[in-house]
Amino acid sequence: MSWLIERRNRGISSVFGSVLILLLVLTLAATLFLSLYAYEEKAEESIILEEERTQEKIVLISLSTENVSGTEYLTALFINNTGTITTRIRAVYIDNNFVCDPTNPALNPNDTYINPKDSLWIRIPNNLEYKPFSKIEVATERGMKSVEYEWKLKTGSQAE
Repeated sequence: MSWLIERRNRGISSVFGSVLILLLVLTLAATLFLSLYAYEEKAEESIILEEERTQEKIVLISLSTENVSGTEYLTALFINNTGTITTRIRAVYIDNNFVCDPTNPALNPNDTYINPKDSLWIRIPNNLEYKPFSKIEVATERGMKSVEYEWKLKTGSQAE
């Protein structure tokens, strides 16, 4: 009779082993499928963002200044959206230094969205001194940029 009990125990351990291996395989398969799904979703988002970036193009057209006690200060930038998608201006840089986020409601209460083939004046902080040889750079939400020298924008001799 003791040989019968030993044999039953060996059969049960084989079943437990098989169940554990099956659980391990199913867990690994589920993890793999979830990872592939997440990867596919991120890849699609990246493709859509890149397609939108190719449709986006902005051009700095002009700037406005204000003379205070003999010193000229920048007050606004005129930007043209020559692309085929609505654009939102998110950053202004002068000589590679971040100046402001023009979406700040204190600067631009109506936000900085520019429709395709449209233009918009973007106000910037008034404490920026006009320096003709400085480079102004404007960046969009999607990372597209337009760069121009201040003197070209002030005189209107900016070439595209």
